[in-house]
Amino acid sequence: SAGAGCWFSSLHTDSLRPDNTKNREHVRNELDEEELADWDYAQISGLGFVDAMCVPHFDATGTNGVSRAEDAEALMRKDPSTAAIGVDENAALVVVGNE
Repeated sequence: SAGAGCWFSSLHTDSLRPDNTKNREHVRNELDEEELADWDYAQISGLGFVDAMCVPHFDATGTNGVSRAEDAEALMRKDPSTAAIGVDENAALVVVGNE
């Protein structure tokens, strides 16, 4: 995810979910299912080589029960100037030059 998204101006990420830590087993033991599912996707900055938001795992639904595609589309509705490229799970994207 991050390896693909870092090249874009921004990245749609689930890195703020509570169990996305080095001590994830400890967190999973301390939080109940409702607490583990209580998080939102975030849009973070990338390097900007591709002027768009990368949405990795576009066809997936997070542990919060929210579809990445739906969340990314909501972000684009809030800011219609945001272009986005969704990349499905187990897919690759090749950018050559400006294409």
